[in-house]
Amino acid sequence: MSVGKRFLHRTRNIQNCTESVQEIVISNIAASYGSIAVITEDLDGCVVSSEYTILKALPPYKPEIVHLVLRSPEVRADILLASTGINRTRVRWELIQDLIIPYPEDELVAQVLESIKNARHAKQVAMQSLLHARQLVEEQFDLRNETALGVLAAFKPPK
Repeated sequence: MSVGKRFLHRTRNIQNCTESVQEIVISNIAASYGSIAVITEDLDGCVVSSEYTILKALPPYKPEIVHLVLRSPEVRADILLASTGINRTRVRWELIQDLIIPYPEDELVAQVLESIKNARHAKQVAMQSLLHARQLVEEQFDLRNETALGVLAAFKPPK
């Protein structure tokens, strides 16, 4: 296990910037609650507010592994202790950039990445099953009609 090395660097923290796949976003307000994510393909190009800090895992470290380590109770407790404010804690990159976090050896990294891959596949299968169930109900009662879709489209905020 590697400890004491730098695994991350800050790429930007600009309001309304678009994300890049494999970057890590960390909430400046709720990081200690686990509001930390890796940007996946389905979120690429979405907008992030200035209340998030955008990080990139330094090569050869995998962002999925760093994400899991950052969301662990131990590291979230360290983030909480490094934050400012009472009741609504705030985290800034300057406060957490020197956190010492562990990183697993290659064998465990491979196992974890395989588990993540399997979980994503299972999630995709579950989402397809839910979509099919929704379609059955909507078709039975004509709940997906042009009038309803037109109203929803007219009031949909931009992505």
